[in-house]
Amino acid sequence: MKKAKLFPFTYYEIMGLDRGCTTHDINTQHEKLKRIYLPGNPMLRDLFDDEGLYIFNNLLDVIHRHLVDFELRKDYDMEVDSRINSLEESFPEDFSITEILRKFSKIKKGQSKLIKRDIYGRNADKKEIEHDVADTPDTNKIFEKYCDCEISGEQLKNIREAIGLSLKAITSNTKISSFIINSIENDQFSSLPAEIYVKGFLKTYCKALGLNKDNSEKTIKDFLGKMKASTTPRIIENIDEEKE
Repeated sequence: MKKAKLFPFTYYEIMGLDRGCTTHDINTQHEKLKRIYLPGNPMLRDLFDDEGLYIFNNLLDVIHRHLVDFELRKDYDMEVDSRINSLEESFPEDFSITEILRKFSKIKKGQSKLIKRDIYGRNADKKEIEHDVADTPDTNKIFEKYCDCEISGEQLKNIREAIGLSLKAITSNTKISSFIINSIENDQFSSLPAEIYVKGFLKTYCKALGLNKDNSEKTIKDFLGKMKASTTPRIIENIDEEKE
């Protein structure tokens, strides 16, 4: 008897996206799936065990990383129809189940023993399995693309979207209003408060992105420099008008 063959899936099918989707669509869908496939979600107990759920979450992260990178996505879209012939070939080349299982085993060993159980005798008080930092996009590596130019709000927005951090998430994490975040990311300097406050906002923003000290300092210096340059002509004009 011939065994049934599992059909291959594209990145878009795994993520539940259309091929023509935007980066915003990809980030939104990634966040949505991560909220659904949470470790400890009782609705998933019949679909995944802890190990399977951890693997699937890592797969979502790797696929997301590939789709938000313009060059990687472009190469994938050109080859996807001719390259994928089996389920194994559906997965990214840098998605190693062996390595993921090694990380999962390491995390499990560090967890405390479970005590409480639900009415079915299953574990009830599970702590969420935290993904290793290595499983998330490297913000500072993405930042390298902009090292040779002055950092603007638009570039900060691009970095934020590349690591899958929504506007709602960063406002929640930083406690900075969406109005201020939007003003920073759109270089709307006239809508921002005094420099001393903007410097504090930028420092908090950079920390939320995960930028290191050097990249944070460059960001703050470049942005404030642009901000000063945009306001200087207006100040000079006002002085000239007063003289007249």
